[in-house]
Amino acid sequence: MKKTHLITFLGKVTGGGEYRDANYQIDTKHYRHRFFGLALAEHHRPDQMVILGTSGSMWDVLIESQATDNQWEVERLALIDAAQKNQVTQSQLDALEPYISEKIGIPTQLQLIPYGMNEAEQMAIVHSIAQHIQAGDHAIMDLTHGLRHLPMLGMFAAIYLQGAKNVTIDGIYTGALDMTDRHTGITPVLNLTGLLSISRWTAALNVYDHSGDYATFSPLIQNPQTRQVLSKANFLEKINNTELAKQQLASIDKQLSDELQQHPMSSLFADDLLSRLTWYKAPTRGEREIKLASNYLAQKDYLHATIMGFEGYITLQLEKDKKDPNDFQARKALSDEHAAEDDRLKILRAIRNALAHGLRPTHSKIIKIMAEQKTLHETLAQLFQGLLRK
Repeated sequence: MKKTHLITFLGKVTGGGEYRDANYQIDTKHYRHRFFGLALAEHHRPDQMVILGTSGSMWDVLIESQATDNQWEVERLALIDAAQKNQVTQSQLDALEPYISEKIGIPTQLQLIPYGMNEAEQMAIVHSIAQHIQAGDHAIMDLTHGLRHLPMLGMFAAIYLQGAKNVTIDGIYTGALDMTDRHTGITPVLNLTGLLSISRWTAALNVYDHSGDYATFSPLIQNPQTRQVLSKANFLEKINNTELAKQQLASIDKQLSDELQQHPMSSLFADDLLSRLTWYKAPTRGEREIKLASNYLAQKDYLHATIMGFEGYITLQLEKDKKDPNDFQARKALSDEHAAEDDRLKILRAIRNALAHGLRPTHSKIIKIMAEQKTLHETLAQLFQGLLRK
């Protein structure tokens, strides 16, 4: 069964002070608490709360804020002394977990974390968060309290949980005490969850740059019709039906651009996405095919780059001779004719055959070209650039 986990940090006020009560507004409701994590717990009622703090965090103040009797008095007094000496241990926190869980009314785990002084300690903090959450669960992050660098680690932990463990992040909150309204006394609560979209967009861009699959952008597009057209165009391109793919992309050209600019997050990435979808704007089919070949080459997809480059060469020549690029016999005849006299086509066809059919090249020049990735890449790049200049 999927669970919802509230992750919150516990800090320390310098000079022996403590957090002061605040009237936090979450959505339309108000909660008066000293620790913002407790306000979130009351609002969301998660299945579990995890409070993380260092050996010097205000564990004593947290426990005392919930104390209404003399229960666990020995443990509480020992914790006060340890917190003041920066010597709180995990065993002390474990002993007080039943007490704090009972008082808060939610199963609560008190987790000791390092200070995050170096990469190993920083990753240990992320691991401490992740170990409490199972794949597919939900999480709410509270970044309000704690050392100043902990909110960054909390945000990266949310990115990790979302991407690596398929955890749904229901909220990333911070209680903005310094923005408290001096007239009403209400402290606003900021929800930073939308910033996770940055990681989704950058991940989608990286997937495209490595695979050429622009359907990866579809989940980030708001309009369902635009998403559908984008996915269909991607499919048509992958089966080499570039003309129908071009028609699909052209049909949403302005619509996609306008939509991306309408939302703060997508507008940030609008230029990055649109710059990756420019191949279909080339004026002729042959130029579009060569541009696609160059895209495949950039993704190190040498098979598709060579196939599309070879077909693009044929299309360019047919267009130059004012012949129908869709005429199969014309394409075959031109391929046979030019292969005998144009070294560029000879090289492309030899590489294509070797890659598509698994044939070992016999010509020494082709063997040398395909012996190293760098040589193959540079050869194809020069061929494609030369064809576009013609």
